[in-house]
Amino acid sequence: MYTITAIKRWSCETKHIPAIDQIKAIHIFDFDNTLFASPQPNPNLWTPQTIGQLNKPDAFVNGGWWHDATVLASTGKGIEVEEKLGWQGWWNENIVGEARRSIDRKDVLTVLLSGRSEGKFPDLILRIIKSKGLDFDLVCLKPDVTPNNVQVRTTMQYKTEALKSIVYTYKHAGKITVLVRDFTPLTITQPK
Repeated sequence: MYTITAIKRWSCETKHIPAIDQIKAIHIFDFDNTLFASPQPNPNLWTPQTIGQLNKPDAFVNGGWWHDATVLASTGKGIEVEEKLGWQGWWNENIVGEARRSIDRKDVLTVLLSGRSEGKFPDLILRIIKSKGLDFDLVCLKPDVTPNNVQVRTTMQYKTEALKSIVYTYKHAGKITVLVRDFTPLTITQPK
């Protein structure tokens, strides 16, 4: 159940990933407002109630603010302009630096773990991170049903299932670091 083949099913990126025994640490990066400064509804333009409605996935035909790929694709001057510029100015450069250091290490599994929908966002997210030259081992987006056949109801449930699969697969990793917005990086060291 916890194999390289099974863990690759979590990722929208199709590439070779490191062998299980090669990995000594796992570094997990959140996307929205951790790695990338995703646009948010402007509280100067919208009431709190309207922002609440904008955030609901079923409020509009294409989904809410976080569920409609055209909102993210319209960041800055739009995808056609921003992709060529690598979305300059839209990145948390400190986290980008951490991601680059992690990606350069052969003994670290680097994972982008986002609550963005696997059904709507894979191409866009991959274009955004590739424009910055970031090459994560796994790019995991929220599915409706996990590869181990669990119905996904919330982003927290999805991320918990994904993290469990990653940690159980890469069981030799002695450290797990999670970088999420507004939090100090959380590092867990497994006892020997």
